[in-house]
Parts: sequence; C-alpha cells; structure tokens
Amino acid sequence: LLHPGVPDNDATLPTLLTYATVQASEQIIARRGQRLWLDEEKGVYLDILFPDSDVSQITDANDGSVVARLVYGESEFLFTGDVPKDTEEYLVWQSSDSVEADVLQVGHHGSRTSTSDYFIGWVSPTYAVISAGHDNRYGHPHDEVIETLEKFNVEVIGTYDEGMIMFESDGKRVWRK
Repeated sequence: LLHPGVPDNDATLPTLLTYATVQASEQIIARRGQRLWLDEEKGVYLDILFPDSDVSQITDANDGSVVARLVYGESEFLFTGDVPKDTEEYLVWQSSDSVEADVLQVGHHGSRTSTSDYFIGWVSPTYAVISAGHDNRYGHPHDEVIETLEKFNVEVIGTYDEGMIMFESDGKRVWRK
C-alpha cells in the first residue's frame, strides 16, 4: 500500500490502513526519489515524484497527493492524484524531464484546479484519462480542462463515459485495450 502519509478528513484512510495491516500488506510512505521495481527483468518501475517532504501536517489532503510515473521501456504513464496547478508547476520545475508521459491521469477528476496549459505542454501526453463518476455532483470534468487537453490534441478518455479504462504496452508503444 503506497500512500503519502496525509491524515484523511474522514474514516477512509484509517480503515484502509487497518485493512492493509490485517492483510499483512507492505505499507510504503511515498517520497520523491523512491523507485519501486515492479519487474526488474522487463525494466518496469514506478518513480515517486511527489510529495518531496513530510505532508502529515497539511490540512488539504489533495496537496499531499502522490504523483508517480510508471515506466516500461519507452512507455510512460503519469499519475497525478489530486494535486493542484501550483504543484504541477513545481513538478515541472523540479524535474521537467520526468513528467513527460504517453498517458496522463488527469488531476483531481478533471477539476479546474488542476491540468494547466503549462503542465500539459511539458507532459505532452497522447492520452488523458479522467476518473470521474457519471453526472457527479462536482460537475467533473470541468469544461476548461477538456478545452486545455483538446488544445494540445490529447485524446480524452473518461470513466464517466466508459467505466474501466485499460491500456497495454510492449515497452515501445502504448495502446488502448
């Protein structure tokens, strides 16, 4: 179980941590610079890009979201959790060479608080996946985010339309399953 160590405002995290303990799951507090090898033989790993410090005292859990980049050969997937635009900018400033990805999990369910033009320009994804419920009460994804992605010619795919979304890779290219 990989998590940032951010206290949750509801019972979700404590329940999850209790379940992980009961299941004897390894628990890892995510920090920038960690590399988790998923398959060393094939060269598949997950790099943690954020958070870069202890986030246990923050008040907004979104600000401590884990940002990770999954790499398999030349294929890259970027998972941004719910980080806001200022964290996206910080990530580019910290490591612009580590944010490029074929597939981007769009931040904060497609909320206008994430997915800036600046960030999309650096990530340069082919696909953008938005995880949001159909007709959700927040109105996710917001039109501004869809417009930004379309401006960069990114194919937008949403769970709100399609349910589960899957990709495959051979380490050289990525395609939808």
